[in-house]
Amino acid sequence: MLPVRLAPLLIVTACASAELPAPSTETDDTGAEDTADTATDTATDTATDSASETGDTGVDSASDTGDTGLSDAPGTGDLVIVEIQGNPQGADDAEAEYIEVRNVSGRALDLSGVVLAHVETSGGMPVVSTSTHTLTGSIPLADGGTLLLTRSSGGYFGGASPTATYGGFVFANGGSESNRVRLYVPGWDGTEPPDASDLIDEVITPAGTFDNALRGRTWQLDPSEVAAPTAATNDDAADWCTTAESVPRAYWGSNWGTPGAPNDCD
Repeated sequence: MLPVRLAPLLIVTACASAELPAPSTETDDTGAEDTADTATDTATDTATDSASETGDTGVDSASDTGDTGLSDAPGTGDLVIVEIQGNPQGADDAEAEYIEVRNVSGRALDLSGVVLAHVETSGGMPVVSTSTHTLTGSIPLADGGTLLLTRSSGGYFGGASPTATYGGFVFANGGSESNRVRLYVPGWDGTEPPDASDLIDEVITPAGTFDNALRGRTWQLDPSEVAAPTAATNDDAADWCTTAESVPRAYWGSNWGTPGAPNDCD
């Protein structure tokens, strides 16, 4: 008889054992575990939010600084004029003239606000420029890069794509006429002669550089004379050359030069 009575007792005991811990577990969850969860969640949320916000601020600040660094405005000597087409053939001067500028600053620049100034003369060089043009919009230029400034966006420049266009003047072409081109820093107040800190670069073409006898041929800084152009080494007209009428230098119709390419006089 004992085995028969013991079996139910064991079953009842087992059921009681299985059911009793459940309330205990729920009580623990409601008490210590909930408190711990709340504390952990609060700490985690606070730490995560703070870290995220701090991180976001840090990244944004770094990005902003980086953006500023990548869009520096040019200063004195940062840009060098290296080539000019002042008397093109097959198109009007106001369509096909161009000026090529190189970034020698050692950093990336944005030319927005740079002022291009020009004056022509058949006698003594005037102090004040007669025409100016301010470059607008973002015009990024990588270190060592070349900017092709053109009178129009037409297809007069061979395979080169104009970087920006300018207006306000064309180059003097007479045999006794010379031209002066200046680049001024953004914010230049118009004072001439300029303060040294306002002038980025200046080039003066000798009389007759763009005479009709030389029509179609650009005037460029000779790489065999100046391997590393600077705003000082491009001042001597003897270091410039008139591009040869050669097949390799033909870039559009009867025009010879190197728009968008390394200078080469031959």
